[in-house]
Amino acid sequence: KTSFKDLAVLTALEIIVFIPAFFTLGYFSLASARRQFYNLFAPFTGTLDNKIYLNVMIVVTVLIVIYSLVIVIYR
Repeated sequence: KTSFKDLAVLTALEIIVFIPAFFTLGYFSLASARRQFYNLFAPFTGTLDNKIYLNVMIVVTVLIVIYSLVIVIYR
């Protein structure tokens, strides 16, 4: 049986950890895809620097793993 306190803690955890991580990764993914799309039609071939995107992906993955572990442990 889940109490209101449990629901409030899990909702706060999702708002604080998961949603910002998800939107950050989504923003960087769309920006990377847009750069690659523009590069497709460019008269010159530019190099894409994906180090920032990969670092963001690693950080977001760690945040989502921590978020998942907290949910499993908390229940």
